[in-house]
Amino acid sequence: MNLITVVIGIVILWFGIFNGMLRQKSPEKLKSLVAMKQKLGEKPAQFIHVLAYSIIPIIFGVLLLFSGLNGMSLMQLISG
Repeated sequence: MNLITVVIGIVILWFGIFNGMLRQKSPEKLKSLVAMKQKLGEKPAQFIHVLAYSIIPIIFGVLLLFSGLNGMSLMQLISG
């Protein structure tokens, strides 16, 4: 087990989940979402925000978490 990779994975996973929950409960607190809505409109802003701030971090966090639990370091993942 690589503890650093596991911890980074948990933090990134938590960020994605927290951001998704915050977007549902009080989206006005997310300044990036508010700015995107003003520039792009409601639906494109929601799509981009969900993808960039929830889905990608959740997938990456799970990848890091499982890789760390299997003993791989973040540097091993990056270098291939």
